Amino acid sequence: MKARLTACTVGGALIAFGLWGILTSTDSAPADWALWLGGAAIVHDAVLVPVVLLAGALTTRLPATWKHRVQAALLIAGTVTLVALPMVLGLGERPDNPSLLPLPYTRNLLLVIAVTAALAFVARRPRRPRKSTGE
Repeated sequence: MKARLTACTVGGALIAFGLWGILTSTDSAPADWALWLGGAAIVHDAVLVPVVLLAGALTTRLPATWKHRVQAALLIAGTVTLVALPMVLGLGERPDNPSLLPLPYTRNLLLVIAVTAALAFVARRPRRPRKSTGE
């Protein structure tokens, strides 16, 4: 209970500090931040959650040894894709400043997804501890 109260207090203080910075900074645009946060909530609820639920439903008939591996790989690949999508699409890219998005983001995303799939394929299930015989 004490740890939870401490975590909530620290989290609330950090949120308050961030809001204070957004509202008092001359460089920030509170309306843009509100639009971004609202858009993030809508994308989460309208896109991410239905896709995760659909992936879970489509993988329920897989054998037990593969089901959790495939679900974990899909969840990781989907989350990484959401994070990388703005870079893959070139959002924020400017011709006069090639250093803004200097890397091959599409290739790198595909590599991360391939490594995730490979790790899911080769991962071993943890062994269950043996029951003691009571000796």
